[in-house]
Amino acid sequence: MSGAYLASNSAVGANQSDSVTVSGTGFTGATDILLGIVVPGPSGVLAISWPSGFSLLTNVLYSGANGNASYMSVGWGTTVAGSYVINVTGGDLTTPAAIGVAFSGTNGTQPSVFSATTDAGDGNSPLSVGLSSITPSSAAGAIAWIAALNYNSLNGTYSWTAPSGYTSRQSQSVASATGISSSGGAIHVSTRDNVPAGATGTITGTATQASQTFIGSMGVAVWMGSPSGVTPAVPLGGLPRVQMHWR
Repeated sequence: MSGAYLASNSAVGANQSDSVTVSGTGFTGATDILLGIVVPGPSGVLAISWPSGFSLLTNVLYSGANGNASYMSVGWGTTVAGSYVINVTGGDLTTPAAIGVAFSGTNGTQPSVFSATTDAGDGNSPLSVGLSSITPSSAAGAIAWIAALNYNSLNGTYSWTAPSGYTSRQSQSVASATGISSSGGAIHVSTRDNVPAGATGTITGTATQASQTFIGSMGVAVWMGSPSGVTPAVPLGGLPRVQMHWR
């Protein structure tokens, strides 16, 4: 068995809300589940409370000029449920957006966060979000490439181009309007199944949005190993035949 994408869902919280609920539809049989949340334009320090059975993997904070900021957090767990409530406390809350992505054939132990980055520069669309090469220690696992954006408008459509060798799975955009920020955000996940051991090379995807200037970008790469470490290879010509002799 090798690590493979199973299903994903996304959701948006109410404006200036303190929670967002992600559906667990399609997660039956999952061995690893990742939850990601982005909160565009907050002020102050935020705290994320994960559902029961989940724990923090990493936080990525972009803090730019003129008070623009965006906060992304990724959590992990193995609990299969009908839905997952992620709570946000602290700071001046805006509107959170979240994704959930489930995998099967992975080892069900806390995965490795190989890369986390922020891009502090403004950029016109399209904008690339690149992560440094990572090196899985064994073959047959899976990688999730999770990226988030903060942009300077409350509306507009956008699209993602997955990194080479990856498949786009789930995207969610959100508009926030508060007393301290009028900005939007987006979060996306692409995955790669049955990843071989060794260096992956740079993992870069691209976000495109009409008539937008991106304020900042964030990215995380998470690797989940396979249960056996390496999937056994089938010998050339197939598996050996076994003859049974009865007495």
